[in-house]
Amino acid sequence: MRLLSTLFVIFLWTNISFAQCTLFDATSCMCSDSVSTNCDLLPDIKVALPPLYVQGSSGIIEYSQSGNGTNNGRLRVSVSTPNIGFGPLTVRTTTTYLCGTDTFYNTAPSQCPNGDPPRTLVNQRVYHKNGNTMSFYDRPAGSMTYHPSHGHMHVDDWGIYTLRDSTPGEADPTNWPIIGTGSKLAFCLMDYGTCSFYAGHCADDNGNTLLNGDFANYGLGGGSYNCSATEQGITSGYTDIYYQYLDGMWLNIPPGTCNGDYYIVVELDPYDYFLESNENNNVVAVPYTLTQQMPSGSAPLVNTLGTSTICQGNSVDLAASLGSTYLWSNGDTTQNITVTQTGDYYVTVSSNCGTGTSDTISITVVDPQVTSSVGDTISPGQSAELLANSNIGSIKWYNDPIGGTMLFEGNSYTSGTLNNSTTFYAEAVFNSQSATQFSAPHSNIIGNGAQHNVNSRYLTFDCHTPINLK
Repeated sequence: MRLLSTLFVIFLWTNISFAQCTLFDATSCMCSDSVSTNCDLLPDIKVALPPLYVQGSSGIIEYSQSGNGTNNGRLRVSVSTPNIGFGPLTVRTTTTYLCGTDTFYNTAPSQCPNGDPPRTLVNQRVYHKNGNTMSFYDRPAGSMTYHPSHGHMHVDDWGIYTLRDSTPGEADPTNWPIIGTGSKLAFCLMDYGTCSFYAGHCADDNGNTLLNGDFANYGLGGGSYNCSATEQGITSGYTDIYYQYLDGMWLNIPPGTCNGDYYIVVELDPYDYFLESNENNNVVAVPYTLTQQMPSGSAPLVNTLGTSTICQGNSVDLAASLGSTYLWSNGDTTQNITVTQTGDYYVTVSSNCGTGTSDTISITVVDPQVTSSVGDTISPGQSAELLANSNIGSIKWYNDPIGGTMLFEGNSYTSGTLNNSTTFYAEAVFNSQSATQFSAPHSNIIGNGAQHNVNSRYLTFDCHTPINLK
């Protein structure tokens, strides 16, 4: 009897050792319905909740609007993306590359004309079980881009992070008003750890925690995906984690945002590049209370996006701090207004801070004009003394009305020796940060440009509206 019992145990152990569920053998792989033997083994990527509920280096860190250097006004977030599906998420590069709308085949350019690295088109490899046979097919799934600060390739548009205010009666968090935005973040997709090691990160759609033993095809994918330039992914029963200290892992909290209750909304694969068993569980909204911003009862802020003194024909934008309703002194009801007339402007804003009225911003519109000029009568061989005044700004003197050479700047100009009757031209000029206004007849056409290649020379400036640099 002991011999029979021993033989039985050995036979059972031997049978299990040959049961396989790998990328090359589908013998013991299970389909999602546990019955079929002919199916795609699809991944199911979710957003793990634990890091979004943790304060600190492995979770969320909020920064005030000043005193934190580059982190001013940032809400840094950590995001974990487990694969709870029956198959791996596998991403493989192709030999097709993009620079804007230009496509390159076989050989990638070292960089795009704008200096950015080229994007590499990628395929998702989907594994298919048919009885004991494992096969696969590839389908287009977006692109990868090399990230110099990380030193490896990232899958583009993997996630979008936003700070939002909830809307009663609206179930979809992506429809809630956006308070702060992050970036369409790219990820290096890799097997950071197992669901058992990061217990609580993996959960089904009912919130039940999943550990390694809860996955029918645990480990399908190999458990060794990394930041390869040719293949990345997340194995079934594994998770990938990007902590808050990495590039791009933050939301921008606008100045003037009030302390209070908001939601961090994380969207994975927002453009549905990847085929999953469940396409409806890629969004989570986690409550978060801001404590480092403006206190309740604070007056709203108004930012002048430019200079408060502008030239006739130009404009300046005024932006109020975030709120639910706005009423400007000129009757406008939007968050931002465009001002073209001299006046005092203020706004009343209702927000989480309450309802308050901002300080007054004075905008001045100027139109530089030469208000008076005095010529001179001289004998041949003498110099002329000329005088001009302006209503604002300064006077510049030219020898021609259009495209002439500037001779002098100042109200009083003494010419060189003259032998013939000569006409000089006075121009009133006022310089503001946003524009320079010229009164006729001067032409403000500039001359030829130039370029340099010295890395230590550069121009730093603030851009308040969308522009194209060429």
